Amino acid sequence: MTKVFILTFLISFSLATKAQINPLTGKPFPVSKHTSKGSMSFKFNGQPYEADPAHAKGYAMVQTGLGYINGANSSKGILIGLELFVKGKGAISIKGDKDGKVNFTINNVMYWVKSPGDFLNVEITNVKKMGQLLLLSGTFEGVVQDKEGHKAKITEGKFSTESL
Repeated sequence: MTKVFILTFLISFSLATKAQINPLTGKPFPVSKHTSKGSMSFKFNGQPYEADPAHAKGYAMVQTGLGYINGANSSKGILIGLELFVKGKGAISIKGDKDGKVNFTINNVMYWVKSPGDFLNVEITNVKKMGQLLLLSGTFEGVVQDKEGHKAKITEGKFSTESL
C-alpha cells in the first residue's frame, strides 16, 4: 500500500512539472504562469532542510477531509509526501498506514513510519478555506526509518500554504 502511494505521488509530481499534451489537438496545454506558494522546513537528524516555496504545500478536501502535505527541493535532495485525514485545527498522530502515509526521501533514501516506535506527529495550526479546499499550516516531528532499519529523527518541522 505504501509503495502504491509513493508511486502515485511521484507520478503526479512528475506530470505536474512537465508540459501535458491535449489529446484532442495533440498540442501541449498552455503553461500556467500561476505558481503555488508555501513553505516547509525541518531538521532531519539535526541537519536543516527547506523545500522550494513553489513545491511546499498542505491542503485537504473539504468534503472528505483527505489531506496532503508535500514538499520538494531537488537541489537539496528532498521529497516529502504525507497523506492524512484533517478535521480542522488540532493534532494528528501517524503511527502506521491505518493513520496515514509518511514518506521522507532524503538524498535518494526513503524513510517512513514502519515499526513500533516510529511516528509522525502533525499539528494543524491554521486552516484557510479556498473553494472546496482547505489550505493548511502547522508543525510536525517524529521518528522514521529506512528499509535497512536506520532510524532518523525529524524535529522543528513547520509548513504553511499561502496559495495553490
